[in-house]
Amino acid sequence: AVSHESLHKVLLKRYNMEDTMPFERKVLLPHSKATINLTCHDVLSQSIDLLSDPRIAEGDYLFFNDDPREGPPKEWLKVADINTGRAYRKTYEELIAPEPVTKDGRIKVLAPYLLYLDGCVTGQFNNLTIEILKFTIGVLNSECRDKDWVWKNIGYCQKVLKQQSQAKQLIGTSQHADAPNYVPDPNYRQYNAPQSVDDTPNFDPNLYVESSDDEDEDNNQPKRRKGRPKVPAMVAQDLHKMLQVLLSSYKDIEKDGFLWDLQYKEELLKCLMVPFIIFVKCDGAEGDKLSGQYGPKTKNVKNLCRYCVCPNAESDKPYI
Repeated sequence: AVSHESLHKVLLKRYNMEDTMPFERKVLLPHSKATINLTCHDVLSQSIDLLSDPRIAEGDYLFFNDDPREGPPKEWLKVADINTGRAYRKTYEELIAPEPVTKDGRIKVLAPYLLYLDGCVTGQFNNLTIEILKFTIGVLNSECRDKDWVWKNIGYCQKVLKQQSQAKQLIGTSQHADAPNYVPDPNYRQYNAPQSVDDTPNFDPNLYVESSDDEDEDNNQPKRRKGRPKVPAMVAQDLHKMLQVLLSSYKDIEKDGFLWDLQYKEELLKCLMVPFIIFVKCDGAEGDKLSGQYGPKTKNVKNLCRYCVCPNAESDKPYI
Protein backbone atom coordinates (compact mmCIF):
# COMPACT_ATOMS: atom_id res chain seq x y z
CA ALA A 1 0.00 0.00 0.00
CA VAL A 2 1.10 3.55 -0.76
CA SER A 3 0.54 6.24 1.84
CA HIS A 4 -1.25 9.41 0.83
CA GLU A 5 1.87 11.47 1.63
CA SER A 6 3.98 9.47 -0.82
CA LEU A 7 1.26 9.55 -3.46
CA HIS A 8 0.93 13.31 -3.05
CA LYS A 9 4.66 13.85 -3.61
CA VAL A 10 4.67 11.63 -6.70
CA LEU A 11 1.71 13.43 -8.25
CA LEU A 12 3.18 16.85 -7.55
CA LYS A 13 6.38 15.90 -9.35
CA ARG A 14 4.57 14.19 -12.23
CA TYR A 15 2.36 17.19 -13.02
CA ASN A 16 5.07 19.78 -12.33
CA MET A 17 3.21 21.38 -9.44
CA GLU A 18 5.94 21.37 -6.81
CA ASP A 19 6.50 25.12 -7.11
CA THR A 20 2.78 25.84 -6.65
CA MET A 21 2.76 24.46 -3.11
CA PRO A 22 2.34 26.98 -0.28
CA PHE A 23 5.29 28.09 1.79
CA GLU A 24 5.63 30.18 4.92
CA ARG A 25 7.43 33.36 5.81
CA LYS A 26 8.10 34.73 9.24
CA VAL A 27 6.85 38.32 9.29
CA LEU A 28 7.07 40.97 12.00
CA LEU A 29 3.98 43.17 11.86
CA PRO A 30 4.68 46.88 12.45
CA HIS A 31 1.55 47.77 14.44
CA SER A 32 0.78 44.76 16.63
CA LYS A 33 4.50 43.84 16.93
CA ALA A 34 3.51 40.20 16.44
CA THR A 35 5.64 37.65 14.61
CA ILE A 36 3.41 35.46 12.45
CA ASN A 37 3.86 32.64 9.97
CA LEU A 38 2.43 34.01 6.72
CA THR A 39 1.36 31.41 4.15
CA CYS A 40 2.24 32.42 0.58
CA HIS A 41 2.23 31.10 -2.98
CA ASP A 42 4.67 31.95 -5.76
CA VAL A 43 2.78 34.11 -8.28
CA LEU A 44 4.85 33.02 -11.27
CA SER A 45 4.26 29.32 -10.57
CA GLN A 46 0.57 29.95 -10.03
CA SER A 47 0.39 31.94 -13.27
CA ILE A 48 2.01 29.15 -15.27
CA ASP A 49 -0.31 26.63 -13.63
CA LEU A 50 -3.30 28.76 -14.67
CA LEU A 51 -2.20 29.34 -18.27
CA SER A 52 -1.38 25.66 -18.78
CA ASP A 53 -4.72 24.42 -17.46
CA PRO A 54 -6.19 21.98 -20.01
CA ARG A 55 -9.71 23.26 -19.33
CA ILE A 56 -8.93 26.55 -21.10
CA ALA A 57 -10.29 26.53 -24.66
CA GLU A 58 -9.46 28.88 -27.53
CA GLY A 59 -12.79 30.63 -27.07
CA ASP A 60 -11.83 31.59 -23.51
CA TYR A 61 -9.06 33.98 -24.55
CA LEU A 62 -9.57 37.72 -24.76
CA PHE A 63 -7.66 39.03 -27.79
CA PHE A 64 -8.54 41.73 -30.31
CA ASN A 65 -9.59 40.11 -33.61
CA ASP A 66 -8.71 36.75 -32.01
CA ASP A 67 -5.01 37.53 -32.42
CA PRO A 68 -2.57 38.07 -29.50
CA ARG A 69 -0.50 40.33 -31.77
CA GLU A 70 -3.34 42.82 -32.24
CA GLY A 71 -3.58 45.93 -30.09
CA PRO A 72 -6.60 48.03 -29.13
CA PRO A 73 -8.32 49.82 -32.04
CA LYS A 74 -7.97 53.57 -32.33
CA GLU A 75 -11.73 54.21 -32.29
CA TRP A 76 -13.90 52.96 -29.43
CA LEU A 77 -17.60 52.52 -29.94
CA LYS A 78 -18.51 50.78 -26.68
CA VAL A 79 -17.06 49.52 -23.41
CA ALA A 80 -17.26 45.74 -23.05
CA ASP A 81 -14.65 43.60 -21.28
CA ILE A 82 -11.67 44.86 -19.29
CA ASN A 83 -9.51 45.34 -22.40
CA THR A 84 -11.81 48.12 -23.62
CA GLY A 85 -11.36 50.30 -20.53
CA ARG A 86 -9.07 53.30 -20.24
CA ALA A 87 -6.71 51.56 -17.81
CA TYR A 88 -5.96 48.80 -20.31
CA ARG A 89 -5.60 51.14 -23.29
CA LYS A 90 -3.28 53.61 -21.52
CA THR A 91 -1.10 50.79 -20.20
CA TYR A 92 -0.89 49.22 -23.66
CA GLU A 93 0.19 52.54 -25.17
CA GLU A 94 2.94 52.89 -22.58
CA LEU A 95 4.28 49.33 -22.25
CA ILE A 96 3.51 47.55 -25.55
CA ALA A 97 2.96 50.01 -28.39
CA PRO A 98 6.50 51.52 -28.50
CA GLU A 99 8.06 48.05 -28.98
CA PRO A 100 5.45 45.29 -29.57
CA VAL A 101 8.12 42.65 -30.30
CA THR A 102 11.26 41.97 -28.26
CA LYS A 103 14.74 41.82 -29.76
CA ASP A 104 14.67 38.02 -29.75
CA GLY A 105 11.35 37.95 -31.64
CA ARG A 106 8.90 37.35 -28.81
CA ILE A 107 5.44 38.94 -28.95
CA LYS A 108 4.65 41.23 -26.05
CA VAL A 109 1.22 40.39 -24.61
CA LEU A 110 -0.32 42.68 -22.01
CA ALA A 111 -1.49 40.55 -19.07
CA PRO A 112 -3.83 42.39 -16.67
CA TYR A 113 -3.81 40.85 -13.20
CA LEU A 114 -7.13 40.99 -11.39
CA LEU A 115 -6.69 40.70 -7.62
CA TYR A 116 -9.41 39.54 -5.26
CA LEU A 117 -9.37 40.11 -1.50
CA ASP A 118 -12.17 39.02 0.78
CA GLY A 119 -12.57 37.74 4.31
CA CYS A 120 -14.17 34.50 5.36
CA VAL A 121 -15.16 33.31 8.81
CA THR A 122 -13.55 30.08 9.97
CA GLY A 123 -15.20 29.94 13.36
CA GLN A 124 -17.85 31.34 15.63
CA PHE A 125 -15.86 34.34 16.83
CA ASN A 126 -14.65 37.39 14.96
CA ASN A 127 -10.95 36.81 15.60
CA LEU A 128 -11.11 33.57 13.60
CA THR A 129 -11.54 35.33 10.28
CA ILE A 130 -9.03 35.00 7.43
CA GLU A 131 -8.61 37.10 4.30
CA ILE A 132 -7.59 35.30 1.11
CA LEU A 133 -5.75 37.09 -1.68
CA LYS A 134 -6.45 35.58 -5.12
CA PHE A 135 -5.73 36.53 -8.71
CA THR A 136 -6.57 35.72 -12.29
CA ILE A 137 -5.17 36.99 -15.59
CA GLY A 138 -7.08 39.24 -17.98
CA VAL A 139 -6.05 37.38 -21.14
CA LEU A 140 -9.13 35.28 -20.32
CA ASN A 141 -12.59 36.71 -21.00
CA SER A 142 -15.23 37.48 -18.38
CA GLU A 143 -17.17 34.27 -18.97
CA CYS A 144 -14.09 32.21 -18.25
CA ARG A 145 -13.12 34.35 -15.25
CA ASP A 146 -16.45 33.55 -13.60
CA LYS A 147 -15.28 29.97 -13.00
CA ASP A 148 -13.81 29.10 -9.61
CA TRP A 149 -10.76 27.22 -10.86
CA VAL A 150 -9.53 30.25 -12.82
CA TRP A 151 -8.74 32.10 -9.58
CA LYS A 152 -5.43 31.14 -7.99
CA ASN A 153 -4.32 31.80 -4.42
CA ILE A 154 -1.50 34.21 -3.59
CA GLY A 155 -1.70 33.96 0.18
CA TYR A 156 -3.71 34.33 3.34
CA CYS A 157 -3.83 37.42 5.54
CA GLN A 158 -4.32 36.89 9.24
CA LYS A 159 -6.18 39.03 11.72
CA VAL A 160 -3.88 39.81 14.62
CA LEU A 161 -4.99 41.78 17.67
CA LYS A 162 -2.38 44.01 19.28
CA GLN A 163 -3.46 43.03 22.78
CA GLN A 164 -3.15 39.32 22.04
CA SER A 165 0.31 39.68 20.52
CA GLN A 166 1.52 41.70 23.50
CA ALA A 167 0.12 39.09 25.88
CA LYS A 168 1.96 36.31 24.04
CA GLN A 169 5.20 38.27 24.20
CA LEU A 170 4.81 38.77 27.93
CA ILE A 171 4.14 35.09 28.51
CA GLY A 172 6.93 33.99 26.18
CA THR A 173 9.55 36.18 27.89
CA SER A 174 8.37 35.41 31.44
CA GLN A 175 10.57 32.25 31.68
CA HIS A 176 7.64 30.43 33.24
CA ALA A 177 7.84 26.63 33.13
CA ASP A 178 4.52 26.35 31.25
CA ALA A 179 5.18 29.21 28.82
CA PRO A 180 6.13 26.90 25.87
CA ASN A 181 2.80 25.07 26.29
CA TYR A 182 0.82 28.26 25.66
CA VAL A 183 3.04 30.22 23.29
CA PRO A 184 4.62 28.21 20.43
CA ASP A 185 8.05 29.13 19.18
CA PRO A 186 7.69 31.12 15.90
CA ASN A 187 10.79 29.30 14.59
CA TYR A 188 9.36 25.83 14.97
CA ARG A 189 8.35 25.50 11.29
CA GLN A 190 10.48 24.78 8.27
CA TYR A 191 10.62 27.71 5.86
CA ASN A 192 11.19 26.59 2.30
CA ALA A 193 10.59 30.02 0.76
CA PRO A 194 13.21 32.04 -1.11
CA GLN A 195 14.75 34.76 0.98
CA SER A 196 14.62 37.55 -1.62
CA VAL A 197 11.67 39.52 -0.25
CA ASP A 198 11.65 43.24 -0.91
CA ASP A 199 10.61 44.76 2.41
CA THR A 200 11.56 48.28 1.35
CA PRO A 201 8.91 50.75 2.57
CA ASN A 202 6.93 52.69 -0.01
CA PHE A 203 7.99 55.94 1.65
CA ASP A 204 11.31 57.55 2.54
CA PRO A 205 12.18 56.26 6.05
CA ASN A 206 14.65 59.11 6.55
CA LEU A 207 11.70 61.48 6.90
CA TYR A 208 10.65 59.78 10.12
CA VAL A 209 12.17 58.62 13.37
CA GLU A 210 11.29 55.29 14.95
CA SER A 211 11.52 56.56 18.54
CA SER A 212 12.96 59.36 20.63
CA ASP A 213 16.19 57.38 21.00
CA ASP A 214 16.89 57.87 17.30
CA GLU A 215 17.51 61.56 17.83
CA ASP A 216 20.34 61.00 20.30
CA GLU A 217 23.67 62.32 19.17
CA ASP A 218 26.12 59.77 17.80
CA ASN A 219 29.64 60.63 16.71
CA ASN A 220 29.64 57.87 14.07
CA GLN A 221 26.32 58.86 12.50
CA PRO A 222 25.37 62.03 10.63
CA LYS A 223 23.47 64.53 12.70
CA ARG A 224 19.72 63.98 12.45
CA ARG A 225 17.32 66.79 11.77
CA LYS A 226 15.20 67.53 14.81
CA GLY A 227 11.47 67.87 14.70
CA ARG A 228 10.78 64.91 12.42
CA PRO A 229 7.56 63.04 13.19
CA LYS A 230 7.40 59.42 14.22
CA VAL A 231 6.05 56.81 11.84
CA PRO A 232 2.27 56.90 12.46
CA ALA A 233 0.92 53.69 13.96
CA MET A 234 -2.37 52.34 12.64
CA VAL A 235 -4.08 48.96 12.34
CA ALA A 236 -4.00 48.99 8.53
CA GLN A 237 -0.19 48.78 8.62
CA ASP A 238 -0.37 45.10 9.55
CA LEU A 239 -2.53 44.22 6.53
CA HIS A 240 -0.38 46.29 4.19
CA LYS A 241 2.75 44.58 5.50
CA MET A 242 1.19 41.17 4.80
CA LEU A 243 0.21 42.28 1.30
CA GLN A 244 3.73 43.59 0.69
CA VAL A 245 5.19 40.17 1.50
CA LEU A 246 2.50 38.26 -0.41
CA LEU A 247 2.97 40.36 -3.54
CA SER A 248 6.78 40.29 -3.44
CA SER A 249 6.84 37.39 -5.93
CA TYR A 250 4.45 39.31 -8.20
CA LYS A 251 6.72 42.35 -8.06
CA ASP A 252 9.52 40.27 -9.58
CA ILE A 253 7.51 39.28 -12.66
CA GLU A 254 5.99 42.74 -13.09
CA LYS A 255 9.47 44.20 -13.51
CA ASP A 256 10.70 41.93 -16.33
CA GLY A 257 7.63 39.92 -17.37
CA PHE A 258 7.79 36.19 -17.96
CA LEU A 259 8.13 33.96 -21.02
CA TRP A 260 5.21 31.92 -22.25
CA ASP A 261 4.72 29.77 -25.35
CA LEU A 262 1.06 29.97 -26.33
CA GLN A 263 -0.48 27.25 -28.48
CA TYR A 264 -3.25 29.18 -30.22
CA LYS A 265 -5.15 28.32 -33.41
CA GLU A 266 -2.70 25.62 -34.51
CA GLU A 267 0.23 28.01 -34.09
CA LEU A 268 2.90 28.16 -31.39
CA LEU A 269 3.41 31.81 -30.45
CA LYS A 270 6.51 32.86 -28.51
CA CYS A 271 5.21 35.45 -26.05
CA LEU A 272 6.49 37.72 -23.34
CA MET A 273 3.73 38.31 -20.81
CA VAL A 274 3.76 41.88 -19.45
CA PRO A 275 1.80 41.92 -16.16
CA PHE A 276 0.14 44.88 -14.50
CA ILE A 277 -2.53 45.12 -11.81
CA ILE A 278 -5.67 46.55 -13.34
CA PHE A 279 -7.91 46.51 -10.23
CA VAL A 280 -8.69 44.75 -6.96
CA LYS A 281 -12.07 43.11 -6.40
CA CYS A 282 -13.18 43.58 -2.80
CA ASP A 283 -16.11 44.62 -0.68
CA GLY A 284 -16.49 47.69 1.53
CA ALA A 285 -14.57 46.35 4.52
CA GLU A 286 -11.48 45.32 2.53
CA GLY A 287 -11.72 48.46 0.41
CA ASP A 288 -11.53 50.65 3.51
CA LYS A 289 -8.42 48.79 4.68
CA LEU A 290 -6.68 49.00 1.31
CA SER A 291 -7.37 52.70 0.81
CA GLY A 292 -6.74 53.73 4.42
CA GLN A 293 -10.27 54.89 5.13
CA TYR A 294 -11.72 54.93 8.60
CA GLY A 295 -13.12 51.54 9.51
CA PRO A 296 -15.78 52.39 12.13
CA LYS A 297 -18.72 54.53 11.10
CA THR A 298 -20.00 55.37 14.58
CA LYS A 299 -20.93 58.82 15.82
CA ASN A 300 -17.69 59.17 17.81
CA VAL A 301 -15.57 59.19 14.64
CA LYS A 302 -14.61 62.71 13.60
CA ASN A 303 -14.77 62.08 9.84
CA LEU A 304 -16.34 59.33 7.77
CA CYS A 305 -13.35 58.87 5.48
CA ARG A 306 -9.87 60.25 4.85
CA TYR A 307 -11.12 62.56 2.06
CA CYS A 308 -14.21 63.99 3.75
CA VAL A 309 -13.74 67.32 5.57
CA CYS A 310 -17.30 67.37 6.89
CA PRO A 311 -17.47 66.37 10.58
CA ASN A 312 -19.42 63.20 11.18
CA ALA A 313 -21.76 65.00 13.57
CA GLU A 314 -22.84 67.29 10.72
CA SER A 315 -22.84 64.76 7.87
CA ASP A 316 -26.67 64.63 7.90
CA LYS A 317 -26.85 68.35 7.02
CA PRO A 318 -26.17 68.45 3.29
CA TYR A 319 -27.03 72.12 2.83
CA ILE A 320 -24.50 73.55 5.28
